[in-house]
Amino acid sequence: MIDKFVDRHEELSALEGSGSKARLVVVYGRRRIGKTELINRYLKGKNASYYLATDQPLQEQLAIISGIVGHQIGDEELYRFPARDIEPILYKLHKKSLESKSAPILAIDEYPKLARADPSLTSKLQRSWDMYLSKGKAVLILSGSSTSMMHSEVLNYSAPLYGRSSTILRLKTLPFRYAAQLMPRGITFVDKLRLYFILGGIPAYYGLTGGFKGGIGGIVNSMVAEGSAFLSEPSLLLSEEVRNDRRYIAVLNAVANGLRKPNEIANAIGINQNNLSRYTTLLEQVGLLAKEYPAASSSRTRLSKQGNYVVADNFTNFYFTNLYPKMGMLDAGQRDEAAKTIVGELDMLSSRRFERFSTEFLLQSLSRMEHGFEITEIGRWWGRDPARRIGTNEEEIDVVALNGNTGDILFGECKWTSGPLGADVYSDLKRKAALVRWRNGKRREHFALFSKGGFTQGMERLAKGEGAMLFDLGRIEDEMSRAAKRGK
Repeated sequence: MIDKFVDRHEELSALEGSGSKARLVVVYGRRRIGKTELINRYLKGKNASYYLATDQPLQEQLAIISGIVGHQIGDEELYRFPARDIEPILYKLHKKSLESKSAPILAIDEYPKLARADPSLTSKLQRSWDMYLSKGKAVLILSGSSTSMMHSEVLNYSAPLYGRSSTILRLKTLPFRYAAQLMPRGITFVDKLRLYFILGGIPAYYGLTGGFKGGIGGIVNSMVAEGSAFLSEPSLLLSEEVRNDRRYIAVLNAVANGLRKPNEIANAIGINQNNLSRYTTLLEQVGLLAKEYPAASSSRTRLSKQGNYVVADNFTNFYFTNLYPKMGMLDAGQRDEAAKTIVGELDMLSSRRFERFSTEFLLQSLSRMEHGFEITEIGRWWGRDPARRIGTNEEEIDVVALNGNTGDILFGECKWTSGPLGADVYSDLKRKAALVRWRNGKRREHFALFSKGGFTQGMERLAKGEGAMLFDLGRIEDEMSRAAKRGK
């Protein structure tokens, strides 16, 4: 059986903390990312109370919390006569912490739901913390999927609990090397990549696919089936943040389908460009959207508004490029046809996400390789070739990684094609590299090609002579396996 809890070693260590002082711990991140599993792993075997907040009325929830805490700390009064406010519960927890060898812990999962039931709740919690909780040994954990509410209630400068958290953990998506541990054993490396390009680094998604029966096609069939959780996932995720998600959905759809510049996105969804940040800021905060600037660009460029938007999350990208356009077919009951169409589109999807995966791979492995180096900046590059006619002079490099201290810079091209790559791709990459204005004449250049279909013999000979790095899927798998054994 595959362990559904992987990675998160640093997060668990941070939860453990040190010393015997009171701690206020904040854990947040989008739904299904593993907050509850992480907290429960930490609480296992400890003197702890755990409560998952709901949409029930406040008094009903306080009664449950009273019972849970009262039972845990051995307070019969609290257990039998539920408190009508949060403060008496917290005070009893504090008193118990002064008497106990092991600090009592109270974890409130999905705290924003409890806070919605009483707008003054966080202020009461602040008062309790300042007056007595902070002076004892109790540990209070607040967790939430609503990123905007966790900021407004706990993390922002104006939030009641601002500055009181001893530990703040924002859970991020799992990188491929850990997501692969959630996949069925025995599948090929190329299918692992395809599955990652579909589901990304959200742990819970791998448990919703129904296994690998029928391969990638079987998984796609399960995703388009009647009642599949995947079909409404973006709306459910955004419902944690906003009441009306229509414009947010429109932004994600536009970016996933190739519109990257702010003016293009604003025009596509019918709003003034000045109002676009209202939507993009939240989507960036949740981790669905990211704004990119050309790698190796000046600070002046980064301070400008020239960045392009990309969908940061693999599943969200898959949803809007492959699932969302098939909703009409699904509504018409054409599920088998929709699934077959999606499977036929997976190479196109993989081609686009292979670039981002190659970036992830370099971050993990480059420093360990011969002629490698530590990366201080990595991303795509785009710009103009002044030697070409305007309108045809836009150029892109899939991956640029550099070290600002040593002057090393790597230029990479990524191709998800069945046939082997030849020297023409390498020559074109070198041509584009010359357009990148970064420490020209004083930098140490490296070149890398990433190819699903391998390389021609001529390219392999050329790479050996010039020291270029060639990564087919076999070498990528080997490098990642070596890194995993080293524990990196």
